[in-house]
Amino acid sequence: MASVAVDSGERGVSLGRIFERAFKTIAQNPLATIGLALVIGTIPSVAGTWASSALMGPDSAATALSPKFWIAWLGTMVLSLAISAVLTGVVTIVTSASARGSKATLGQALGQTVPVLLPLILFSILLAIAVMLGMLLLFVPGVMLYVAFSVGAQSLVAEQLNIGQAFSRSRSLTKGARWKVFALILILTVMAWLASFLFGLAGMRAAAMSNGFQLSSKLLIASALYGTVVNTVWSTIQASLYVELREWKDGPQHDHLQEVFA
Repeated sequence: MASVAVDSGERGVSLGRIFERAFKTIAQNPLATIGLALVIGTIPSVAGTWASSALMGPDSAATALSPKFWIAWLGTMVLSLAISAVLTGVVTIVTSASARGSKATLGQALGQTVPVLLPLILFSILLAIAVMLGMLLLFVPGVMLYVAFSVGAQSLVAEQLNIGQAFSRSRSLTKGARWKVFALILILTVMAWLASFLFGLAGMRAAAMSNGFQLSSKLLIASALYGTVVNTVWSTIQASLYVELREWKDGPQHDHLQEVFA
């Protein structure tokens, strides 16, 4: 898995280095980060939002009980999981390559992601269920589980692991740095909330000026911009966290990914 071992005391996990690596990756790979977040992340999400709103109509209380509503909700959830899996995989490959001083094309990143797409989706479902159950137990266990397994998806893609190995690998990588991982997730959450507030205000203002808070093209644009920004930043920082933890635990990597992107 790794060819060089480094004493974890010699080099700590740096949040600043994670953010620096993430934004450097975005700048060097705009098509595979911003472009992909827009195409496979935002557009389907906005389409799902539009479809759900169209199905619900003005009487949301009544239509929320209809089968069409739940079909739309389930379809949106499945679509979101698939989108998240593809974006996670591609951004992880691109970020890992960038950390090695090479560059992965979008086609190469997709080629590495597609074979593990189903395990990625299943991993996301299992993690979501575990975190949800943990949240029911006084909240804290859910947060602890999410922190411990926060880089499992990235491990699954970059190291071609199975689902069980991905959970184990993430727990191993985050051990000893979970307070920093928690701090990073907290920062990302606050950033996402702030972006949601700002874009939400813009979207509500646009909707109010058009059709009395009904879904408008301006509201969809605001939603698309919000989704693109959040998907790009969150996925790239998560991938950068994985790279940081892996280098902290294993040292500089010289594995099969370097040969693929040489």
